[in-house]
Amino acid sequence: MSQLAVRFTNGSALLFWVGAFAFDVTAVVLTGITVTQPEPVTVMRIVAVGVAVLCAIGLSIGAVNQSRLTVEVEHDGSLDIVRQWPFRSERTRIAAADVTPAAVAEGTDAEGAPVHTCQIRLPDGTVLNLAEGGPVAMEEVANRFNATAGRPDTRRQPTF
Repeated sequence: MSQLAVRFTNGSALLFWVGAFAFDVTAVVLTGITVTQPEPVTVMRIVAVGVAVLCAIGLSIGAVNQSRLTVEVEHDGSLDIVRQWPFRSERTRIAAADVTPAAVAEGTDAEGAPVHTCQIRLPDGTVLNLAEGGPVAMEEVANRFNATAGRPDTRRQPTF
């Protein structure tokens, strides 16, 4: 096994996990407060608690399906990819010959704001986002990945 040259981590899922957990705790506290009130339970209270619990369940389902990504580039250009979910993890090893150059993809978010991601494509067609940020920062990430993995400098390429 070769030595680690550089590590890329996209931990945006971690924020989602923490936010979902905080919302779940809030829903549980709201339910506890509502149930323990001495006044009679009203329909509005039941509806409020029901909406909060349904939102917490939906947010939790979305959160557990988001993975935290770590890509380790070895000196020989091979990749060690680790995807972590809240309750499991998956490790994949990609040979140097199968590593595609990183490219900066441009897109828009739900509000129409520009989004730039540094992406690589795996041999099975899966696209991994190494990082997200501004265009200059993503160019630097792509260049650093490509230099470490022994791939050509690709500048901007179309979205995968």
